[in-house]
Formats: sequence, structure tokens, C-alpha cells
Amino acid sequence: MVKISNIAFIFLLLQTSLLLGQRDIQFTQFAHNNYIHNPSLAGLNESLTINALARFQWVGLKGAPFSQALSADIPVPKLKSGWGVLITNDIIGAATISTLQFTYAYHLKLSKKSRLSFGLSLGANSQFLNNSKLITPTGNYVDAEIAHNDNLLGVENRNAIGLSSSLGVNFEISDLIIGLAFNELSNSLNNIEKNTLSGINGQNLTLNSKYKLYLGRQWEFAPSVLVKTNIKYHQVDIQANFEFNSFILFGIGYRGYNNSTSDALIGLFGLNLAEKLRLVYSYDFSLSPLRQTSIGSHEVGMQYAINGKWNKSKNVKKIYNPRNL
Repeated sequence: MVKISNIAFIFLLLQTSLLLGQRDIQFTQFAHNNYIHNPSLAGLNESLTINALARFQWVGLKGAPFSQALSADIPVPKLKSGWGVLITNDIIGAATISTLQFTYAYHLKLSKKSRLSFGLSLGANSQFLNNSKLITPTGNYVDAEIAHNDNLLGVENRNAIGLSSSLGVNFEISDLIIGLAFNELSNSLNNIEKNTLSGINGQNLTLNSKYKLYLGRQWEFAPSVLVKTNIKYHQVDIQANFEFNSFILFGIGYRGYNNSTSDALIGLFGLNLAEKLRLVYSYDFSLSPLRQTSIGSHEVGMQYAINGKWNKSKNVKKIYNPRNL
């Protein structure tokens, strides 16, 4: 069982009378996969791109979050658009929150070096609370009997499903990208058991920015910023990522913007194992009081890109090899 004094207690504080509040998952490797936070970026890589992420947050803390994300997006140049699908799953103590979204993005070319994109994601989210894993101060758990003795908690598990939607816009000029997304527009859940609606506090704005600076022929420097806010509370991620010879990746970062929001120092390392395959590992060193019970957070990411006919120009100059005609 998960003690209520740990992460499950945090969820109880946030839950409504029917179920938990939906929150956006925190991923460190946003600079390598911004589509997770902004649907307008679907298809911008000009190839079928598959991304997978697994995050082990606050390792050492009972009931700590374990988050996963799987996405695939593809450009459709004839329709000036990009399509994508995103699946996320977040396990936090006794709660599991899953989301499935399908994305359409429209890419408008403004000039040779600039482009404006609009994206919309629609899907569903489901939330599950396993009440048997919770322990209350007034509960009775003798002989495997579960009696929370709490008006807000029953013995039966809680289930809910609802609409999940996101809207985003992105502006790209040369090597600069600036995007803004509004997530969880619907802000409602349907309780399966009672067939009633309950508001959730998941609506948030996300601002992402990334700039690529080439330092000679072998080095690439890419500072990135991610800002998440629900107007009342804010969080900022700042990273400096480097890439050497299109092979080795490494970076440093910081999450927070003042003493009360200071969360973690970040280290990142990755390899481009092949032209199409990239593996990235990142570690978050906790700066908050959580460092007293946690050894930090680990995150592993994989990206696989598959080039297709849509990415091959008919006007590419061909150089014939006289040795093998």
C-alpha cells in the first residue's frame, strides 16, 4: 500500500468530489520533442518521426510519478499540413492518467525562411484511482479489510473519461522557433459510475522557444526555453544543448525562476547512433526539499525518423557514379 503521507496525499488534495485533477506531464527532453507540448509542430521534421519517452521522477519516493509518452507525426506537403498521434500515460501513486490525441497541423509558408503553423489535437483522457492503495489516518485495515472511514473516499475504485484537446501556433524563421499552445480546452470529465460531469484544473498555456546557432562546421548550439502556466502558477525550463559532428549531444539546464519554484539542475547526454536513430538520457538533480527523500529523476528518450517520398524533391541535382552504372 502507498502511504497517504507520500505522493498519494498530494493527489487527494487536488482531487474533486469525483476524481483527480488533470495535470500536464513534466518532461525534461522538451527541446528534442516539442510536439508533446504543441500540436502545431506536427510534421515540421519533414519525415515520419517516432518519439518515445520514459520518465522516472523523484526516484526513492514511494508512489513517485512514472510517465511515458509515445508519438508519431508525419508531413503531408500536398495538403500543406502535418498529422500526428500522441499517447501519454502517467502513474502517480494510486492514480493512473492516460491520454490519446490525434493531431492536424496546417503549415503556411510565408517566405523562403519563414513559416507559420497552426495545430489542433483532439482525443480522450481517462483517469483511474485505486482506492485500495490509499491509507487514511482514521482508516481500518486489519485482516486485509479496507475501511477508509472518510466521506470523500469509498472502497470502490474511481474511473472517469473525458475529451482531451489542445490548440497551438508556431512561428519559424531561419533557425528560430517560437510556439504557443493552449492545452486541455474542454476541461471536463465524465464519471463512468455516476454519469456526471466534474470540472478539472488542467487548462494551461505553454510557450516554447528554440534557436539553433552553428559554431563552425562541427558544432551546433541550441538554447531552448519552455514556460508552462495556468495563469496562477508558472514554471520555466531553460536549457543549453550542444551537438558535435552530428553525433554526440549534451546539455545543461535549470527548472525554476525564483527561490520558491527552483526545482532541478539538469544534465543531458545523447548519441545519434545512425542517420535515423537518436537516444538521449537526462538526469534531474532535485533542488527542492524533495532531495532529502529522492535521488533525482531519470528520463530516457528515443527518436526514429523514416524518410519517405514526401521528403524527396524531384529537382535535386543528381551526380552519377561512373564506376557503377
